Amino acid sequence: MIIVIGFSIPLIALLIFVWSLASYAIPAVESGPLDHMYNLTLGNQSYPIRYGFTEGNSAMVENIYSNYPSKSITVIINDDNLTATDWEKRVFSIELPRNIVNANTTEIAGGCRFFVPGNNTVFWAQEHDIEYDVVVNTLSKDNTANIYKGHWKQELCGRDTRTVSFDYSTGKSMTVIQGTVMIPEFGMSSVILSIVVVSMISGCLAMQRCLHFEAK
Repeated sequence: MIIVIGFSIPLIALLIFVWSLASYAIPAVESGPLDHMYNLTLGNQSYPIRYGFTEGNSAMVENIYSNYPSKSITVIINDDNLTATDWEKRVFSIELPRNIVNANTTEIAGGCRFFVPGNNTVFWAQEHDIEYDVVVNTLSKDNTANIYKGHWKQELCGRDTRTVSFDYSTGKSMTVIQGTVMIPEFGMSSVILSIVVVSMISGCLAMQRCLHFEAK
């Protein structure tokens, strides 16, 4: 009987400790579905971007725009419907196509892999992925930006897209999502290609005129 009591005291202490941790645990965060669409303009092209809020949230995206020199996407959100303590209900998710803006390095950084179900065969891998740099700002009525220290951030990777989720401040906010590469770095744009072709044709015509002149 004494032995049982001797072991039960540490057990009770352990249960109390676990309960105390659970009482301070971060609440479960649900990012919600990507059920909205925004046409992001890059140059003369428009690209559909999917995004969404925590389910039941009626916040609005006022604008999404890009900045090529900084390789970043800026999102302006307006949400006056929730109190400051409901941050787990203020989660925004945005799906970023890899061929529009990506964050990677030339080194093997771990990235993400997709394994064939049932074995350890890698079906595809993006081992050069690094995290996007995400900065959330609270915007005052005069559009003064103050950095918002968020509570939660998550990145999910896919073969062709990457989804970034994070909580934001109440009222009006501005979030900058910065990568390392942005279209048209992924390929030669049609404008640049046209300039190159025209230059090559002009050069060939000039050479032909020179050769024709020398032949005379």
